Amino acid sequence: MIQAVRNRAELLDGLERVRRAGAGAVTNWFATPERIDYWIGRNSLSCLQAERALLILRRDRGFHRVYHSAADLAALSAVLRSASGGPAVNGILTADLVGRPQDLEPVAGIYRENGFADRQCLVRLIRMAAEEVAMSGPDVEFAGPADVAAIAAFLDRLLDPYTDQIPEDDEIREAAARGNLILVRHGESVGGLLMFETMGLTSHLRYWYVDDGARNQGIGACLIRRYFRLCSGSRRFILWVVRDNADAIAKYRHYGFREDALVDRIMIGRR
Repeated sequence: MIQAVRNRAELLDGLERVRRAGAGAVTNWFATPERIDYWIGRNSLSCLQAERALLILRRDRGFHRVYHSAADLAALSAVLRSASGGPAVNGILTADLVGRPQDLEPVAGIYRENGFADRQCLVRLIRMAAEEVAMSGPDVEFAGPADVAAIAAFLDRLLDPYTDQIPEDDEIREAAARGNLILVRHGESVGGLLMFETMGLTSHLRYWYVDDGARNQGIGACLIRRYFRLCSGSRRFILWVVRDNADAIAKYRHYGFREDALVDRIMIGRR
């Protein structure tokens, strides 16, 4: 039976039971304690506990994201079959399968057997410590509370909810409060923005976009150069990009990013 997740301890206990159940464990659940608490606080997490697997569902913008932790592939297949018969699982479902391509194909095969299809593949790019860069061009500002609605509308217009992890207003507000969201204005609107997270010595560039009506004005270059200066203490920079988006990958390469071994295979299904 699928049940709402009420506290982090119960969820972690379930994950630990699965970890002890077998040596061939497979998972796509990598949430931090802070993210878990945030989602529980929004009543967006539910789970299905099986003997040797745990399926976690996260409600997101009218569909559910699926996460699994299973002792092996057989246990994953069983818990996905069990969930497909439950009335609580309906509508669009997506799953992000992150890892090395050769390791993900068997897991993707299990998802396909249970009604999912390949939707998109992202590749991870990595850049080591950035050198100091000169600043020139449009003024880059830190986003503030008054910018949240405009930024949310900007990202909603550009991003695919199934492929991209679109931030909620609360997440945008928190990023702005931490100084992790910078923008360039274009008249009364947002001309471009860059949002990032930093954990230890690694900085994750989450979003870097320029509005179509503000291109060829140096906005994107100013944003990423300011980002590198803000994160001058970081030793590693990472980001995810659609594998067949050659233009975007060429732009990231221009700023020193290179592909590493990880991909994110996004699967989608309907119940």
